[in-house]
Amino acid sequence: MGDIIGKIESERGTFQRLMAKIPGFRGYMNRETRREADKILRDTIAGRFETQLRRLPEIQMQLTGSGGLEHVDDVERATIKLQTFIDRLKTTPRGYSGFY
Repeated sequence: MGDIIGKIESERGTFQRLMAKIPGFRGYMNRETRREADKILRDTIAGRFETQLRRLPEIQMQLTGSGGLEHVDDVERATIKLQTFIDRLKTTPRGYSGFY
């Protein structure tokens, strides 16, 4: 996450760099930077899990076609849990302490 924070800080404009030199305001800006990095990281993780989520219906079809009907319910439960996790990652407020 340190690389993400560094990238965000390097993209700051001149005015923001000047504001960061004001005593007390730097801490506020650092907190906002951490929150933005947190959001970027959570969005990236959610995107990668969504890629895997899109594969699960295909796996269900393969199980159905190959006679593995007893495992289809397990894949369905995994799909629901994975979707719940992705939704939670995406909708948690920026900097939420449960993920932050």
